[in-house]
Amino acid sequence: MITLDINHFDRETELLITTSRTGVDQATAERIVDVVRGFRQATETNPTVRNCVMIGTIMAANHGYLSFGQVCLDALSRELNPHGTPNRERRDILLDLIGQTD
Repeated sequence: MITLDINHFDRETELLITTSRTGVDQATAERIVDVVRGFRQATETNPTVRNCVMIGTIMAANHGYLSFGQVCLDALSRELNPHGTPNRERRDILLDLIGQTD
């Protein structure tokens, strides 16, 4: 088996994937992508465009029942709770990023 290390997509590509796969508008896609990319950079974790698509899909279908922050917390829970142990510092970073996009 061969392992190929592939870097993350650039921001524009992540935006195109997020909008095309979820149907969210450009502004919502920018908010999602910026939060996921910021979290990736700030915590050195590995959320991908798949997390963006997950957040976008939920936001497109949720009709205002869930807040953007709650959806992000849920979609990024694996990175927030490594090995099942809550990481308060990562949660605070994510909440700060969510607040910056309001």
